[in-house]
Amino acid sequence: RANRIVAGKSIDEWARANHQMMDALNYSDITDTYRVRVEARANLAQIRMASGDIEMALEHATDALAVATRHGLSLRKITLRILIGSILIRRGDPMSGRALIEAGKAAAVRVGYQRATALAQAALMTKGRSA
Repeated sequence: RANRIVAGKSIDEWARANHQMMDALNYSDITDTYRVRVEARANLAQIRMASGDIEMALEHATDALAVATRHGLSLRKITLRILIGSILIRRGDPMSGRALIEAGKAAAVRVGYQRATALAQAALMTKGRSA
């Protein structure tokens, strides 16, 4: 078995994380637990993005954002905007990606969500070098 490293993790670690998140997603579907669904989809988006599957990352992230919006998870919506912005930049749409990251950052500042503000700033700095 190949022991490739992707974003600091072995393929086996990514596969285990992906399997755990799919299990969480299935659990959330069975029990109608929307918070678990949002977290599982957000984590799956990050896993897919790290592995280079940008289209699936975008699908997972947009589903997470839709569920978070439907159920009023305002802080999670902020971090999901930042995540989707990062995905869009990686997908080749830096203008839309930066706009979403900036919108997430503005919302985070408005509500005093310092962790998301730092996340947005880091995303803008990282993406600024690669975009």
